[in-house]
Amino acid sequence: MAVIFELVINFGEERAAAERAVDVVAETAAIPAGDSLIRLHRPALRDAVSRAGDPYIEFSAIPAGIGWGLPLDRDGERVVLDRAQLSALGHALYDVLSHLDGYQAAIVGWDPEGFVDLAELREDWSDELAHAQLPGLVLSPWARRKLPTATGLQPFADGFDWIPYRGEGAGNGEAVRSP
Repeated sequence: MAVIFELVINFGEERAAAERAVDVVAETAAIPAGDSLIRLHRPALRDAVSRAGDPYIEFSAIPAGIGWGLPLDRDGERVVLDRAQLSALGHALYDVLSHLDGYQAAIVGWDPEGFVDLAELREDWSDELAHAQLPGLVLSPWARRKLPTATGLQPFADGFDWIPYRGEGAGNGEAVRSP
């Protein structure tokens, strides 16, 4: 089983926006993290289905060499980052996200796919949303209307709001901690 640090985005059924995002991220320069420059693998799109049975397009941008067991990294060198460096990488991925549009929900972290499934957020994470305990979660206005009231949201970019990212190892919850 792979353990992956990544930016995951739910594009709903907006395939054109997801494909534009692939192009933008594919052109992103390597990201400085400590003494390393971390490149991003070409983003992947997959057709996902929410817990409620609703289809959506899931986008994943994965920094090269950061996770464990990822086939894309098989021939590359593993990069070991401390919490501060990993947090800087996380902030850089949010900077990349700030240039994208057309999505419903996004988050950076370790295997964070469940946090972009709106049904899973509604069913399993409503208490955390109500108490701003999902740092880094970015929501569109449409997604905010579909979810329980979330406190602690602040403007992110172009109409999107978020619970500000606090970096890795700073209380981001079980699903986004470093393995």
